[in-house]
Amino acid sequence: GRSGWPAFLKENAFLIGRFFDEVVEEPPVLLTEERHRIITSKARFTVSDYNRARKLLSGEYDFSDEEEIPSGGVSFSWLKRGPSKVWEMGPETDGKGTVATSSIVHPSGKMTFTVLGTVDLHPDRLILECMSRERLERGKKRLLDLLRGSVRHRIDEFEDIHVAMERSEGKDEAVKPAKDEASRAMLTSVMQKYMFAWSDTEIPALGGKSPREAVKTTAGREKVIEIIKNMENVEARKKKADKPFIDLGPVRRELGIGSDEG
Repeated sequence: GRSGWPAFLKENAFLIGRFFDEVVEEPPVLLTEERHRIITSKARFTVSDYNRARKLLSGEYDFSDEEEIPSGGVSFSWLKRGPSKVWEMGPETDGKGTVATSSIVHPSGKMTFTVLGTVDLHPDRLILECMSRERLERGKKRLLDLLRGSVRHRIDEFEDIHVAMERSEGKDEAVKPAKDEASRAMLTSVMQKYMFAWSDTEIPALGGKSPREAVKTTAGREKVIEIIKNMENVEARKKKADKPFIDLGPVRRELGIGSDEG
């Protein structure tokens, strides 16, 4: 199965804590790309006809990335495409918080789709997990309309990310790496934030200069490109291993380094 927020928070407590302590004075407001506040949101259903539910989900364009899970069930990614493509934007703006996204790339490499949530379908139950109340409400309606007669909604569960972090502190139980889309999006967002700060960080390999300063000279620019290329190779391996990774494209653009350089 896919580990949840508790495992993610436990495993990445140091990274997230340092981000909150050093980068921002107060915990950031985390937003989905629809500009709704991020909150761990989960809906539980009972399943009366597993085979029918699986067949229906497998045939829908907005449910993809089918993956077997230990219970004998299957997990789907709910994507922002097809019936789930169009959304109304929420009231928040980029200036009020940090936008966290999670996406998958089409096999052709030409299209990227936002992951709205994960659906774990077990023989006797179904769990929908999303990053916001708004996504959960729409996901519930989508599932109830599609799987009418095969599933019944039982209960919703919500937990604020900061509350979840506080609750996870001090626990010693071993955990596995998080794989659910909300956890991955949060970690990716934190990592991306550090990369933007990296452009103005003094780097020993650059003679104590920041990458932004170093690119002003030919020799410095070549060194920065070499460093970025090495980082891109590392992130490419993470992506291939289905781990959270950083897109160095924005850093290249910020420093005026083309994608064809290096």
